[in-house]
Amino acid sequence: MPLTEYKTYWHRLRAMSPAEAAARLRGHLAARWSRRLAGRPAPALEALLASPVQEPAALLAAARTRRLFPFEQEPPTRPGEWFAARWPAGHAGLLAAAGRAADRRFTLLSSVLEFPARIDWHFDPLAQRSMPLSHWTAIPYWRPGCCPGVREIWELNRHQHFVTLGQAWLLEGEERSARALLDQWQSWLDDNPAGRGINWTSMLELGLRLISWSWALALVKDAPLLTPGFYGRLLVSVHQQAEQIAQHLSRGSSANNHLLGECLGLIHAGTFFPELKRAPAWRERGFALFWKELVRQVHPDGVIKEQSTGYQRYLYDYGTLAIIAAAAAGERVPPAALQRLERMADFTAALIDEAGSLPQIGDGDDGQALLLDPARAGGRTTAGGESASPWRDLLGSAALRFGRADFKALSAGFSPALFWLHGAAAADAFGRIPAQAGPRPALRLFPDGGYAVLRSEWEAVRSTGLFDAGPLGLDAMAAHGHADALSFTLTAAGEPLLIDSGTYQYRGEESWRRYFRGTAAHNTVRVAGRDQSGILGPFQWGHRAEARLLTPGEAGGRVSVAGEHDGFRRLGVIHRRRVAVEKGLWVIEDELAGSGRMLVELFWHLAPCQWTMPAPDRVEARFERCHLSIRLSGPASLQLQVVEGAMEPIQGWFSPRFGVKKANPVLCINTDEALPVHIKSEFRIEPAAGRSIPAGDEHV
Repeated sequence: MPLTEYKTYWHRLRAMSPAEAAARLRGHLAARWSRRLAGRPAPALEALLASPVQEPAALLAAARTRRLFPFEQEPPTRPGEWFAARWPAGHAGLLAAAGRAADRRFTLLSSVLEFPARIDWHFDPLAQRSMPLSHWTAIPYWRPGCCPGVREIWELNRHQHFVTLGQAWLLEGEERSARALLDQWQSWLDDNPAGRGINWTSMLELGLRLISWSWALALVKDAPLLTPGFYGRLLVSVHQQAEQIAQHLSRGSSANNHLLGECLGLIHAGTFFPELKRAPAWRERGFALFWKELVRQVHPDGVIKEQSTGYQRYLYDYGTLAIIAAAAAGERVPPAALQRLERMADFTAALIDEAGSLPQIGDGDDGQALLLDPARAGGRTTAGGESASPWRDLLGSAALRFGRADFKALSAGFSPALFWLHGAAAADAFGRIPAQAGPRPALRLFPDGGYAVLRSEWEAVRSTGLFDAGPLGLDAMAAHGHADALSFTLTAAGEPLLIDSGTYQYRGEESWRRYFRGTAAHNTVRVAGRDQSGILGPFQWGHRAEARLLTPGEAGGRVSVAGEHDGFRRLGVIHRRRVAVEKGLWVIEDELAGSGRMLVELFWHLAPCQWTMPAPDRVEARFERCHLSIRLSGPASLQLQVVEGAMEPIQGWFSPRFGVKKANPVLCINTDEALPVHIKSEFRIEPAAGRSIPAGDEHV
């Protein structure tokens, strides 16, 4: 084992309490002992049932009578015609996606896979090899070079395309969709024996797979091709996966969104497979832990403690699915959990722009808890524009849940996802929610999460700025946080102007992971070449910047907010930033308080655009709908340079989605002066129509 891995383990151990370290040692020994049991035949179905006398045919007949999901309650008489009449493009898109899945063609994050015959469920598209069918404890997928495409493998094995195939069967009764679904399901059961292979290594992935299986079965259960023999075999695998999760839940310092997904898997196994003997125990334990963790992992103001917009959607969707399962199981939903979910939707509503997008904050892997509309796959807004935004679906679902007109006004209306989540009858309820909502405020503060959202409208251009003065992340690990204290992003007319660089990857070359998590990949300041928080590993941190919001201001048409952090305290430096906007002019002032002479670097990451530098202190950038003028002022030694796609050092890259990186222009400002140092950045936004870039060396 290389020295770097020993260091990683050491830093990981330091994040644990003594009790957690002891519990993990016991769990590790138990997992290693389980290797001795590998290869034993699967348990007999009769031994797993609450009523062993039942035959598979009777079990399947009982499953076919259950109507536990919202889409099954008061369904349209002719669901395909009803669906196509409401959403013709969505209907065509769903059937096209089902056709691709039936042909074994998949887009997995940044990879496109096509299997001419049988699917290889263990194939790594990045390494171009299949992972071995070893015991799950003997696959160190986290080690460099072992399994670089593990995220892509897991994406396929979440079986979210099973739901798409099931939807196509339910709407149109296409035998091809049902046959493809059941054939692929059978092949997975054949090729993934319990405890062996990459698809048993992550308890979160088992949980997400059980969610997909629960929904897919409900969609296809009336298909004549579904046999009692297959259903009996399916029940055995559900038992094996639920037991694996129950024995290896992510606890202690690992209790982040993974634990919620694992609990939700137990909830689904216990609620939607009630014929299994262990179902009540899974259900009880899953619900008890889930509600407790949901409240713990979300700030009272609705910002998740992992400080990530990508995982914000995961957690909200987890909550929605848990509420559906609770209704099916007759379980009560705690008021505190409902309050957290409503506040999460509040935060989403504050951030969403005219295109239905949210700025990237922290890590994001473009996944989802459950895929109900293929147009929303990966969380990307497609050519359909606003209606293709999963964030708008989130707000539409929240409008139904909480009766909020403001959520409805920002949603895509009663969309296909809302039909599957709330049922056909919910269309009328959605229509009864008032259609109008008041104007969005010029300033929204989320003090627990540490964010301020500022809005301005000038010359018919609406712009939104997000100021980040929040904590690094959740608990001791802060695994999905970035060193982005006092960062600022800016959009106008639904178009990103100043952007967060994104995530790119979790495993792979260490240098890329460090860059995308580091301070230089964000719109903030670095001192003496150091990150605000110390990076120790792909999901680990050393010293942390402590940031806080300061007193906001609102007078006349001017809105302002300030914050500070102490990430450079070892250098004796405090960074303070004030953000103000008035009449389309955004002014950001950075103050580095301290003493001594140090290199100060300020970064402004532009979305891809045409740009030029007509003067030493100015940059002009033209976007599709907006023109952005940038002017800098500060010490006499202030220098400006635009960097794009540089490799040594890495700078000028952003990741529009997981696994993809592209070059973008970054305005890099530096000064080497005695502290304190004060730098002012001014951003004026104007409509692009009729504007040309000032003379200079133009870049695209």
